[in-house]
Amino acid sequence: MRASEIIVFSEEWFIYHQRILLYLLNHRLLGRAIRETLEINCELPIVKYLPNCYHFFDGEKFHAVFYTRNLLARTLHQRWFYLWMMFHKWDAAINKLGLEKLNLGFDTLTSYPDANPETYTVDGQVRGTASSWAAVISASSGDNVQSSIEAGLICSARKASDTLYYNWRGFYLFSTSSLPSGVNISTAKLSFAGTGYTTIADDSGSIEIVSANPASNTDLVASDYSCVGNTSFSSLTFDSFGYTNNVYNDFVLNSSGINNITTSVSKFAGRWSGDLNGTAPTGNNQMRCYNADTSNNKPKLTVTYTLPANLIPTNVQNIMTQIRM
Repeated sequence: MRASEIIVFSEEWFIYHQRILLYLLNHRLLGRAIRETLEINCELPIVKYLPNCYHFFDGEKFHAVFYTRNLLARTLHQRWFYLWMMFHKWDAAINKLGLEKLNLGFDTLTSYPDANPETYTVDGQVRGTASSWAAVISASSGDNVQSSIEAGLICSARKASDTLYYNWRGFYLFSTSSLPSGVNISTAKLSFAGTGYTTIADDSGSIEIVSANPASNTDLVASDYSCVGNTSFSSLTFDSFGYTNNVYNDFVLNSSGINNITTSVSKFAGRWSGDLNGTAPTGNNQMRCYNADTSNNKPKLTVTYTLPANLIPTNVQNIMTQIRM
């Protein structure tokens, strides 16, 4: 595939320009400033940089930070748009002069899409409603779907009356296809940023992270309400979940949660503890976080992994050699 055939800031574009992107991100003089511009909060060597994630190396293990949508591509487009436009005009002039060898690969003029509609993965929430708690948690379909919101519910359970119950389930999908085949994951965590709204918790309970299997990776529908698992991967009580604005709360995944991470799309959901064990709420319980449609502090999945030496890519080996010198 030629550079002129690659849509700007797509995954193919990132792969095509991976060498120069890594050079800039790891530059001794420019690297820190470039990372701050791109909102990458990491000082360790970056070994992979793609639209929705970056991988870095701490000298012993690799770490990957994934976002539910293509945050890094969107940020790159917004922050470096004028620099990219300058390169684009250069390439257009070079092509007219017949000097394609000097083409920098920025001659395709296509802006990157916003967080919604999605390209690879989705996050959002689906609500169930019924006249009893038993009926609402066993419902096959929901009655309200939201997949393009800046702040949403990881989970929520509410008793509106003796004959009216509401239950929200949050969905969070991550494209983890950049994890190499044969990867050995040692730890992983899901992180959600507080929105500044005080926690509503009329009952004692917790936020439970489970598996999810919606019909589509890029959209949510009412029938996805029942497409969630019953095994808890991690939990935090409402009291321990901090609602401070823009401060992340970490859900450390257990072995079942780690096994839920794939080399394609890893899918998670949030449920209130009573949604799992059948305990009905007596009032209102809800926990909010920022979703992918906000400007920053989106849901993220951080994975720590190791690779056999024979599976470490050449570009990663070169970076590792440089930082050990």
